[in-house]
Amino acid sequence: MVLTAHLKPITAPKQLNNDRPLPCWNFGVDGKMLKEQISQSQLPSTTPTEVPATSGDFTRDWRRNCPAPDDKYRYLKLCGPEGLRGVFRVEISAEVLREMLVVLEACWLGHGGAAEEAEGGSGAALREAAFVVQVLEAVSSKCRAAPPATAMPLKEQQGCVGSQMLSNR
Repeated sequence: MVLTAHLKPITAPKQLNNDRPLPCWNFGVDGKMLKEQISQSQLPSTTPTEVPATSGDFTRDWRRNCPAPDDKYRYLKLCGPEGLRGVFRVEISAEVLREMLVVLEACWLGHGGAAEEAEGGSGAALREAAFVVQVLEAVSSKCRAAPPATAMPLKEQQGCVGSQMLSNR
């Protein structure tokens, strides 16, 4: 009889067990419950503010700190063509290159048009277009994607888009 004393009756009503302790992150330093939870929008912005030193730093900032295409375009503007040339002097991953092309194609006209309207038609859209061309030249000039294109016969190079860039090397 003593061995079965700890068992609950079969017909007992189900009770919610709220006796479990709460996780420690629900409490403040003073030991009282926190009323407000910090949301994602309340966290400080981690938008990159300096040019990365390596391609790994660029990729990390590109993926973590630039969620929207406009953020990525601003990051490309921050790095500039020379910064990108230095970061990707050896190689660039195909995925990062693809994402860069998508962002450039999606955002350059919007940024150029907005700057054109703000400056009253002083050629801001042309400056944005020149920036896009400079970025593309910087990324394609010394990466591992370029040598197979230069190994093509001259007749095929002339048929390719961007053959002027290949012949200038």
